[in-house]
This record gives sequence, C-alpha cells and structure tokens, in this order.
Amino acid sequence: MIRFPYLRIGNDSYPVIPIRLYGPDGNVLTRALLDSGARISLFQADLAQAIGVDVESGEPIYLEGIGGRILGYTHKEPFSVFTLAIVRF
Repeated sequence: MIRFPYLRIGNDSYPVIPIRLYGPDGNVLTRALLDSGARISLFQADLAQAIGVDVESGEPIYLEGIGGRILGYTHKEPFSVFTLAIVRF
C-alpha cells in the first residue's frame, strides 16, 4: 500500500502532494489533494490565471457536491508531480 503525506487543517487531515502546473505564461508550484475516486482534477481559477490560462475559454461543466452546484470550466493542461514520498509498511 502506498502512503502519502497528509496536511492537517484544524481537526481534519488531507492527503496532498506537491505538483507543478504548466501554462502558456509559466508554471506554478502548488499542492494537490489526492482523490482516488475522482475522474478529473480541480484547481482554483487564480492558479489557472497565474499560468496564463483563460479560465472561461474552457468547456463549461457543472460540478455538484454536498454544498450545491457550481459552474466550472475544463481544460487539458500539463502537470507534473514535483515530489512523491512513498512509505511502505
């Protein structure tokens, strides 16, 4: 089994990894929440804008969760895993 580092926020812990996102105007190092059941990866609009991605030029998609429904935009952008610590038990 692969174990990932966890980020603690308050009483909750989240599996996160550092990644680098690339766009037409550069790249940015950030952290990504690992969600093994997800079919897509989500990033905030400010990260997309920082690397030169025109957020609203993407394909519109409605995203739903327990908090409601929001409009998002899909893009195919390259990313790379910056580091990945693997701990075996």
